[in-house]
Amino acid sequence: MKKDTEKLERYFTLFDESRVSSEARAKLINIFSQDMSFVLNGYKKDGIREWEKFLDLIFKNNIDIKHMYEGWNFNEESKRYETSISNRYAIHYTVYTGI
Repeated sequence: MKKDTEKLERYFTLFDESRVSSEARAKLINIFSQDMSFVLNGYKKDGIREWEKFLDLIFKNNIDIKHMYEGWNFNEESKRYETSISNRYAIHYTVYTGI
């Protein structure tokens, strides 16, 4: 499980650093395959180019955005890693071995 949380930590660290570092942005993009998919506002987006456009949009309008969370806990029932933000919000991420 530690290896999976290391992948999550790497992703969020690179995402947060990407707002001011082109090197971090390149590393963030490169942890995914060209045919990756993600969901944005309930709509599936396919391909690394869609991911790059998403990053462009996020950081163009929100240069000071950063993730805040309180570590990762594995939920055996849902098979997901979960975290809390200020104990008021629950965020759920599914960890895939390809990340």
